[in-house]
Amino acid sequence: MSKYKPLSQRLESHGADEWRASFAEIEEVLGFPLPKSAASQSWWMGTEKPHHAAWTAPGWRVVELDREGGSVLFGRAAPKGGKGKSGKSGKSAKPAKAAAPAPVSADAPLAAPAAEGGGSQPEVLRQAAEAASKDVKLRKMAMPAAIAGGAAAVLAGAAAVIAGFLAKRKGEPWR
Repeated sequence: MSKYKPLSQRLESHGADEWRASFAEIEEVLGFPLPKSAASQSWWMGTEKPHHAAWTAPGWRVVELDREGGSVLFGRAAPKGGKGKSGKSGKSAKPAKAAAPAPVSADAPLAAPAAEGGGSQPEVLRQAAEAASKDVKLRKMAMPAAIAGGAAAVLAGAAAVIAGFLAKRKGEPWR
């Protein structure tokens, strides 16, 4: 049994299609404090970590993360009274497994997929995509700077060796 099972049970029993919960409320449901990493967007995004199953298994997703306010907005992947992709009611619909992403060129801008149903992109995913794009741009700019810095260091070292050699040979012709 996952230690995040109480959160899954809380979401399963929630009557509305959205639930904004403070970190303190989530900790109360879980019975233990959230890890420090829960203050970052990456902790709440994705489906590969064991704690992600706490909301994805019962058919919920993270819609928004308010790090300053210390809260998370969960939303049903398919509204409770509406129809999901399977044509069944949202309560019995299981979240669809995501297809493997297509390979992306290193030069392509990073962007998160749009929210299920073709709606607008959740804020937390948009922010993560922007941050990842900035990181890629910074890395691309850092490489030429590192090469130039390394070349400058090599030249400075060579100049110091030559200057030392010439200082020892004062007045003698260069051979």
